[in-house]
Formats: sequence, C-alpha cells, structure tokens
Amino acid sequence: MNRTVPELSGRASEVLDAFGDTPIRFVGGCVRDALLGREPTDLDLATTALPEETLRILGEARIKAVPTGIEHGTVTAVVGGRPFEITTLRRDVETDGRRAIVAFTTDWREDASRRDFTINALSADRDGQVHDYFAGLADLALRRVRFVGDPVQRIREDYLRVLRFYRFSAWYADAFDEQGRAACAANLDGLARLSGERVRAELWKLLAAPRAAEAWRAMRADGVVAALVPQATDVAGLERVIATGQGDHVTRFAALLPMLDAPPLEAIGERLRLSRAERVRLNGARFDGLAARRALVAKDQFARALYGAPLLPLVDAVLVDSTIAPDRAAAFARFAKDWSAPRFPIHGGDLQQAGMEAGPQLGALLGELESWWVERDFAPSRDALLGELGRRLR
Repeated sequence: MNRTVPELSGRASEVLDAFGDTPIRFVGGCVRDALLGREPTDLDLATTALPEETLRILGEARIKAVPTGIEHGTVTAVVGGRPFEITTLRRDVETDGRRAIVAFTTDWREDASRRDFTINALSADRDGQVHDYFAGLADLALRRVRFVGDPVQRIREDYLRVLRFYRFSAWYADAFDEQGRAACAANLDGLARLSGERVRAELWKLLAAPRAAEAWRAMRADGVVAALVPQATDVAGLERVIATGQGDHVTRFAALLPMLDAPPLEAIGERLRLSRAERVRLNGARFDGLAARRALVAKDQFARALYGAPLLPLVDAVLVDSTIAPDRAAAFARFAKDWSAPRFPIHGGDLQQAGMEAGPQLGALLGELESWWVERDFAPSRDALLGELGRRLR
C-alpha cells in the first residue's frame, strides 16, 4: 500500500500555506479514499493549534473561518466556496455512548486512538506522508475493517459504531471481522439510545453500498436488525432489487419489508424519523402496493401504468414485486426516468360548450373520456375526443 498521497495537498494549498510551520494534517476518510484511488469528498484536517489559534491563523490569511463546532475544537475554513473542517487534536475525557467530553492534546497518536476503525485513523501531512499508528494501511490492503483497539470499548464510546462497522464493511471489506461482529452483537442494548436521524443516515449509506445484502444478512444474524427494524428481514428481496441495477436506498429498504398494514409502517417511519416523501414511497411499495398499476407493468403497458400515478412509489412497488421479472422491472424503471406524461387534450370547458352544465355529471363524463383515451395509449387526438364526446351526448 502506498504510504504517500501527494494529490491531497493541492486541493487545500491555501489552508496549508496559512498554517506555515504549525502542524496540520489531512485525517480520516479523505486519506483512506485517496490511498484507494477514490475521489475524496470531504477534506478534513487536524492540527495541534487550539481553536482560537486556528481562527487567528485563518483570519490573518484572509480565509473565511466559521466556528462550526468550536467547543469541540472544529473550525471550518471556506476557500472558493469549498469547506475544510479543521479540528484541534483531541482526547476523550468522558463518553456516554452518544456524546463525548473532550480535551485538547498535541499527541497525534492519542487523537488517532479515539477514532473508530484503523482505516479511518490514518493521517497525511502536506508532503503526502501517511502516518499509520494502528496498521490501517495493512487493513486497507487486505480489505479489512477493524476497530481501533478494543472493539467493545470503541462501541461503548458511541453505539452508532455498531452500524458504522457494518456500513464500512459493506463498502471497504471483503469479509466481516469476527471480533468486530462479536462486539456488535454483545452491545445491542445501546442501539435504543440512538436517535432515529442517526440510525436512518447510517442505514441509507449502508444500503447504497456494493455489499449491502451481505451486510444486512450479517446484521440480521447478529441481532442488529431485530433491535432496530425487526420487519426488515427479506434479504433475498434486497438482492433481487440490487440485481436490477435500479432504485436507490429507499427502494432497497422497501425490498427488505413484507407487505404491511399502516400501523407497522407508521412505527418504522417514526423509529427512523423518515421524511414525508420517504413515508409515501414505503406506503406505495409495501402497503397500498399500487396493485392495478403493477398489473399493467406486468403486461408491458408502461405508459398506462405511469399515467396519473405517483412516480417514485410506483417504481419502488414494481422493483420490489417478486411476481414481476427483474428484467421487466428494470426496463420499467429505465422507461420511467425519461417518461413525460402526455397532456389530456380536452377539459371541462369543452364539455360545457357541448351543452353540459358544470357539476358531478360533467366531471364523471370527463373522467370516462380520459379513461377511453388512456386505454387507447393516448393516441386519440382532440378532434377524436370531441367526436367521442358528441357520441356520448346523443
């Protein structure tokens, strides 16, 4: 494994130049991803400078500085609209499974020791030299996710690390570390202390991973699924959706669920603090089921299925439907991405001009005409529809 990542420095050169001789390094995910040849997203840095000193350094360099988490040592520098989080080296004084009370330090190893996994405990200086205190480079090379130090201690510092273990393993590992799994399985009680927002964020990231199905199967075997969303057990359904190459994390989550009544779905929505849009999609996929629409898809009548339907809930419902062949479901999802609903060529005013009065009968006839038009695959023109209207009014 390469021990240098020189390409990182150019992306934060103004920040690095501002710090001069004050020690500052890239830390965490950006180092890990750069070593793997992946495009880093967030460029996070750590420094021995205290937060007030960081603010002074950035101010003197005329770099915008935002005290985003200054009580925990974090200042965000903004250069060209891009944020760089800069955090003073820390050590944990006290943890309660959700939050930590920290003190500042100048010891890089001590700061690295409080991180979750060895591959996230790497740091790199401005010359690209990687500093590795816990064999993270070896673990990257072996595609292995291991906790830093004692797994049980790491988990009890923050129980979200149970989910992060499976999530990072789904993205970066070829297998699941048995010691890590055992520690997760032994600390399930702490999951109840996590907020729905934090749990949802981790599950969504996990479900987007290449090995999401393997991770979910491991979570089910280890008791994690039962502790969080006990209904979400259909790993075969998840594998079927993944095989289509369509859908997203919400679709994949829906595939894990059986058909449910409204109360269980509401309970899941509350536990995970789902957004209204996410609840609508789950409702369409696993409660309403959009049965008539799915039947049209099964007959390759894609446009008719989509017309007037809620797009994403219908796509979800089709992708998770085990009675629809995966290749047909995938074809429908691709069709839906580019589909634009045709405009119904007539309106209520046309019926009034033909002699009808406004009211329920007019609305009912307009609906019948629209159904007639849809059944003919939207082909009848305005003139043809007006002709059909005339026939029905005779």
